[in-house]
Amino acid sequence: QQRQQRHEPIQHADRLLGTTHAFGRLFKGLFDSNATKCADAEKDCAEWAAEGETLGAGEIMITSVERDGSLQGYDIPLCRQVSDAVTLPVLGMAGAGNWKHFVEGVEQGGLSAVCTQNIYHFTETSIASAKKFMEKKGIPVRL
Repeated sequence: QQRQQRHEPIQHADRLLGTTHAFGRLFKGLFDSNATKCADAEKDCAEWAAEGETLGAGEIMITSVERDGSLQGYDIPLCRQVSDAVTLPVLGMAGAGNWKHFVEGVEQGGLSAVCTQNIYHFTETSIASAKKFMEKKGIPVRL
């Protein structure tokens, strides 16, 4: 009974937004300052991601608020924790400052894809050069 009630908001949001979008929206504001433990629950990010997969999410996107805009790299331990907990594609966002961070996200963090934006705003770089770098490191990309 209690488990059913807890999922009701997710199921309602799913009908309105689609599972992937809905589940991620419900995470907003749930986690403590280091984003590893839910502020009002006993679950960590990996457990929440696994629950999202059980409920039908199609992918998981990780955004580390502390890393956002830092250009210091993805939160690799968090990415690995979540990617090891699910069979879904896991996307990492927030923190990449160079192409090595992209490779680290995939190879060390277990990410299926990497996302970024600030690196293009604050540095003299291009998407094409990022893809070429990743391809040279053996990571499949569309050129």
